[in-house]
Amino acid sequence: MKESKQNYFWPFLAAILALLPLKDAAALSPGVTAYQGQHYLEAFRLLTTEAKGGDSEAQYLLGTLYLDGLGVKQSSTNAVFWLKRAVDKRHIVAAQMLGKLYMSGMGVPMD
Repeated sequence: MKESKQNYFWPFLAAILALLPLKDAAALSPGVTAYQGQHYLEAFRLLTTEAKGGDSEAQYLLGTLYLDGLGVKQSSTNAVFWLKRAVDKRHIVAAQMLGKLYMSGMGVPMD
């Protein structure tokens, strides 16, 4: 009987694993992929289009590009603009970053 239980274990495990959602790297937008590959000029171009289309991750990453001056001239004002857009779409990390900016007074009145 022990052997027959083992015969069912692996197919059962495979079936369970097949049902789990997997994050597919192909599902990343071109802008996010360029950002992760540190191709900041290309990321800026792609993320700008994606952010204007309402993609909250693109808005957040575009804000970080402006904040750090990666692929674009550093601009706290533009960084805050894009981070606020991402926060409006409930992007948690953008909200944390924006909160830090308000605490430091960087690009916004200290609050």
